[in-house]
Amino acid sequence: MSAVALQRVAVRMLFDAAFADAVYRDADAALAGVPLTAAERGWLRRPDRRAWGADPLRRWRALTGLLEEYPVTGALVHRRHGDLATLDAFFSSPAFHACIQSRGSLALCFGDFAAGHADPRARAAARLERAVARVRRPRPAAGELVAAAEGVTVPAGALAMYEALAPRVPGVEAVVDPRALPPALPSIGPGEEHLVAERTPDGGVGLGEASAPLVALLEAAREGARREDLLALARRHGCDAGEDAEVVDGLIEEGLLRRS
Repeated sequence: MSAVALQRVAVRMLFDAAFADAVYRDADAALAGVPLTAAERGWLRRPDRRAWGADPLRRWRALTGLLEEYPVTGALVHRRHGDLATLDAFFSSPAFHACIQSRGSLALCFGDFAAGHADPRARAAARLERAVARVRRPRPAAGELVAAAEGVTVPAGALAMYEALAPRVPGVEAVVDPRALPPALPSIGPGEEHLVAERTPDGGVGLGEASAPLVALLEAAREGARREDLLALARRHGCDAGEDAEVVDGLIEEGLLRRS
């Protein structure tokens, strides 16, 4: 019995009515690639189809929880459209379904989804808030060094915009308050800036300026690069032999990298 896969499909059906309809219409096609037996696919279609939609507020509650970590993104989307429909669409997206079926982090998958929004300010805010959310969720080491911070590259002025707007959206209630954001929003771009999200002494997460090489080193460490790979990357970004080790060891001393 594929109990875990079955449970994850059930979650997907509870959140996405179109997907539930597809399972009832043709389970083999809708669940292609999911390791379920024919009997298990039949179990999913045994209840009355209406049972999967018995909780009409399920998506809204889940979105509310996500917006606790993405308040500025949500406020900017609400400002542009007058609602949050484009963010609610996450629960019907391939990104959501892949996240649930692979047991990914819903908050991080949501951040990736929101970072594709049409509004450039919302995209930038989503990238910043995702970086903060990522630091809050350290993952097991993939290599000998672990990134304890998150580098992010965004349009120039994004950090100033975020710092100006974040205090105006202290909670989810403010996300949908049309008075929360100022009439004239801060501008961003052209150009780009490199930032880092890292733990603060009080246990929170802060955003600060960084460099392109630092962002590249943190990303490589996130992907499981070995120390020798990081040294080579530092050299490609201009470090001389000997300086590369100083840079990597300095990041360890600063707490931006840690040994696994």
